[in-house]
This record gives sequence, C-alpha cells and structure tokens, in this order.
Amino acid sequence: KRILDLFSTSSITTRMMNFWTALFGLDLVISMVFGSFIIYGSFLYTHSFAILFMFNFTRSHLASLHSCYVFTFSRDLARKLREIMIKNEEFQHHKLKICHNLWMEIWSVSQGHASSLAITLLVQIMSNLLFFITSSYGMIVLIKVGDIQQIIELIPYFFFAIFNVVLICESAQHAQDELGDTFLRTLMGMDKHSMSHESIEEVNNFMNTIAYTDKAKITLKNYINIGRPLLVTLLSTSVTYLVVLLQFHSSAIDVQMSSDNTTAP
Repeated sequence: KRILDLFSTSSITTRMMNFWTALFGLDLVISMVFGSFIIYGSFLYTHSFAILFMFNFTRSHLASLHSCYVFTFSRDLARKLREIMIKNEEFQHHKLKICHNLWMEIWSVSQGHASSLAITLLVQIMSNLLFFITSSYGMIVLIKVGDIQQIIELIPYFFFAIFNVVLICESAQHAQDELGDTFLRTLMGMDKHSMSHESIEEVNNFMNTIAYTDKAKITLKNYINIGRPLLVTLLSTSVTYLVVLLQFHSSAIDVQMSSDNTTAP
C-alpha cells in the first residue's frame, strides 16, 4: 500500500493488458486441452485420475502465471522508482533513504512470492519440459516415418512448452535485472561531487544492500536462481535426454530388424 500511494505501478497500456490477459487465458485453455489429450491416451486413464491431474495441473499453471504477473509488477515498480530517483536532482539524504526502503519492500515482494510458490513453479516448469521432450521426440520419429499430419498435430505442444518455460524464466530475469544490475549502475553513475556526506553514505549503503542480496536475484527457496541460466540449463538437459531417447529408439529398431532377419525363412 505504501508503494501504491507513491507512484503508478505499471507502464503497460490498457490495450497491452487486455492482450496479455487474453493470451494467458488462451494459454490456460490450451494447457487443459493438451493435458487431457495426454492423459486420455495413457494406459493410466480413468475419470478420477484425469480430473485429479487436470485440477493439479491447472492449479500449478495458474500459480505460475500469477508469479509471472508479480515478477512483472516488481519490474515496473523498480523501473518507476529508479526513474523518480534519477529525476531528483538534489539527491537529499532523506529522499535517498526513502528510495532505499522502497527498494527493500519491492525486493521482499518478489522474494517472498518466489519462495511461497517454489513447488508450483517447479512443477509447472517440469510439466512443460515433459511436453517439450515428448513433442520433440514424437516429431523426430514421425519425420522418419513421413507422417506429416501427426507432425502438424504435435507442433502446438512444442511451442506451448517453450512459451511457458520462457515466460517464467524471462519475467523473473527482467525483474531481477531492474532490481539489481540496472539499479546498481544508476547508483554508481551518480555525481557524488555535488552530494552531501550523508547522501554519499546512503548511496554506498544502497549499493551494499544490492550487492548483499546478490544483485536481487529471484530464487526458489534460496536453492535455484530463476532466470536465463536456469532456462539454458533445463533446455540443455532436456535436449540431452531427448538425444538419449532417440538413441534407444534407434537401437530398438536395429534389434527388431536383426530379429526379423534371423527369423525370416
């Protein structure tokens, strides 16, 4: 509430807000449809299991979208706070201290949210990586067979998975960039010759706070940093697992062909 009383919270226009709301809604509908198709084709399919799966998948999906909104909210707050601080030409001690306290509140919002949704975020990321691996594996196998129709049916699964994982990691990355590196560069670029001794001390304390919080990185329970490094790691691991699956598939085909040649009259 203290933050909202000082300045507007978002730089997104109404048209863009409607666009992203519609996109998130479509993303949720697609996730439910894709999830039901996967469960329906599984040997584990029962009505009770399908309902339980869709309930938990939808819950984790909504939680991840909500976390993306909070990360974007924190990014806009940090950007607006930095702009106000730059416009303050006098850089008085008490004004810098207010900016420092507001920065701490914004950082606490992003950190507390990430910790509270650690499990749901990881579930959502792993679910979408499962979509990515299965759709990629299916498309590669179908390319060898030449079944174009089924390849086209699998393409939405691939892009859906990539979109969701990138959305989570990129929104967190942008938030921590605005809270960390961008803010730190702004403080380092201030003209300290025109500032009082108290203001210089406050700027140094501000910079030490950002450095102490590891440049405002957003983590899951302080174990995993959410951002581009996590995205690259997960995608590279998924690609490695996909290559292993394809090798097993090729080996199985070779064994089958050898068995057929052996049993042939």
